Amino acid sequence: MAGIDCDAQGTSAARVVIASSEAIMSSLYTSVVALALVLASSLASAQTMDWGVKGGVTFADVPKVAALFEDEGAVDLGYRVGFTAGGFVGIGLNSVFAIQPEVLYAQKGFKGSDPFNRSPFTFELDYIDIPVLVRMGPPGFKVLAGPSFNFNISAKGTEEGEPDEDLKDEIEPFEFGLVIGAGFYGSILIVEGRYQEGLTNVTKSTFIDNDESYRNRTFAILAGIRFR
Repeated sequence: MAGIDCDAQGTSAARVVIASSEAIMSSLYTSVVALALVLASSLASAQTMDWGVKGGVTFADVPKVAALFEDEGAVDLGYRVGFTAGGFVGIGLNSVFAIQPEVLYAQKGFKGSDPFNRSPFTFELDYIDIPVLVRMGPPGFKVLAGPSFNFNISAKGTEEGEPDEDLKDEIEPFEFGLVIGAGFYGSILIVEGRYQEGLTNVTKSTFIDNDESYRNRTFAILAGIRFR
C-alpha cells in the first residue's frame, strides 16, 4: 500500500482553509461596501423615515445536516424553536417603496433525540442577522424582500444530561441569506411573517464533507412597534 505524505496533506488543508477565509473576507468586504452605497443612496433620496423594534418566534432547521444525524440513527428530528429580536429603520423613498435595514439576534439550528435513550439534543446556531430589505406595498400591507448578512456568534451541541459541545470552530463565521416576507405595518403596531433561506454553507470542511447545501432555513413570526 502506498504511503501517505502527512506533511503534504497538512499543507494542502492549510491552503484550503486560508483560501476559504480569504474568500469569506472578500465577500464580506464587497457586501459591506455595497450595503453602504445602498444606504447612502437611500438616505439621500429619503422622503420619510420610521424606526422601531420587533421580536418573535423562530422555527429553524439545517436540513442536510439533520439528514446526516438521521443516517446515524437520530430520531424526532425537527425545527429548533427559538426567538429573534432587534430593531429596524425604514427609509421611505415614496408612498410605496422603502429600504429597511435591520439588526436582529436570531436563533437557528435544529433538534432531535438520541436513538438509544431518547435524550433530546439541540444543534444550536445563534446569529446577528443584518437584513437589508425592500419594503413595498400600500399603507398597511407590506411585502419584504432582500439579502441578509449574518454573523455567527455561538455554535454548540447540547444534550440532556451531557456537557455542551462547543462547535464554534466548525461553523463558518459569516452566512449570506435571502429573506422574503409580508405583514401588517400600522401606524404603531407591526405583525409580520418571514422566511430566510441560507445561500452559503454554514459548516466548515473540518466538521463534515463541505457540501454547499448544508444551509440554514428559518421561518419567523414577529410583532413590534414603530415610531415616526
